[in-house]
Amino acid sequence: MESDGLYLLLLHKRGVLWGYIDPDEVRVEADDTPRDYAPSSMNHHFFYGRCGCSTYSRTPDWTSLDENGETTKERTAINLWLLDEPDVQALPVEVIDGRSQW
Repeated sequence: MESDGLYLLLLHKRGVLWGYIDPDEVRVEADDTPRDYAPSSMNHHFFYGRCGCSTYSRTPDWTSLDENGETTKERTAINLWLLDEPDVQALPVEVIDGRSQW
């Protein structure tokens, strides 16, 4: 699993630390149906309406571009702060300044 501290305004204010995993490795179990915030048809950010916690996102995997510049895979990002395991503080984090560098 890899993680990044992507500091886009939405994520920074919500306190999200994304961990990226293969979509086939994700199973969501909850007593509330996640709601979807989708600013575009490509990116879907899920949260729970009861508490407002950002839980996971599904986005194109931009590292999987084909010869036409289209993405061939999807990736899932989970909010590591919501997990009981692993110890999030012990994970290596690649900090990306999305606020001023994008």
